[in-house]
Amino acid sequence: MNKSEVLSRVVLLRSVIRKHRDQIGDDRCWIDDYWLWELLSDTKDFCEKPNFEDGMKACRKFYEFRRKEDFIPRKDTVFDDRDLNVMSDDDLFSELTLLESAIRKHRDILNRPRTWKDDEELYMVLPDGISADFRLPPKEEFLDGVKEGCGCPNFWKSHENCEEKTCDLHNWGPCTVKFDHFENP
Repeated sequence: MNKSEVLSRVVLLRSVIRKHRDQIGDDRCWIDDYWLWELLSDTKDFCEKPNFEDGMKACRKFYEFRRKEDFIPRKDTVFDDRDLNVMSDDDLFSELTLLESAIRKHRDILNRPRTWKDDEELYMVLPDGISADFRLPPKEEFLDGVKEGCGCPNFWKSHENCEEKTCDLHNWGPCTVKFDHFENP
């Protein structure tokens, strides 16, 4: 890769990690992990749509391990990656390696449930130094779907009639055009 390609890739990886970090409330989801993991060339495609029961099992696990109730409000900060403009070629390549390694480490947790601490560790590779808001809606809203238009059961029901090949689980409801979330993170 030339310097321009490395720079573009670093900006892309940072922006997708930020998007993952900045999801709040009902928008936080285990499916968001695939935004990150799909960016690595050695990630298998996430093409098999889980059935309702398997999707809900993953949602319950997410609620149990990826939720943290205490949160210190952060200042709204926009980080513009200006630090990249002064990096040497070697530093840029090191930054790329750091980001890809952090995403790979997050993806390759296999012997235990992934936790909010794993997410936090991933976010700390960003120069922003900004923490995430790991709070989730009350259990009844998130896991029982008592509130229309949100919650895991309502999400999975919105996808129950879509075809596997045209279903985009990064969006609510069936989608016949794949949303390119990497172009506009």
